[in-house]
Amino acid sequence: MTIDRKQLACFVVGAETAPGQWQWGVLNEDHQWLTALDEVRSQDAERAGVRCCNPSEAVRRAAMAGLAVDGAADIVAYRLFQLTDSDECATVLSGKVLG
Repeated sequence: MTIDRKQLACFVVGAETAPGQWQWGVLNEDHQWLTALDEVRSQDAERAGVRCCNPSEAVRRAAMAGLAVDGAADIVAYRLFQLTDSDECATVLSGKVLG
């Protein structure tokens, strides 16, 4: 059975909109916006993912658009799974975020 990976959370992105104030959301592996996250789910997502030291420009643009912030915001991204990971692995990691 094949999984529709476009519905899975691949990136958790955050933007610091004011000192100490963050907004969080989820992108799929194609950098498409999936949903916003509340504070509790964003903390769980941070623990489930691996921080991207230098998020790609595509991830940054998608995060800014999805979170409705401008280019001055500090953007962070956590990757939950790699393209080479199995569907089962991707599904489990995505489930930790999307619950």
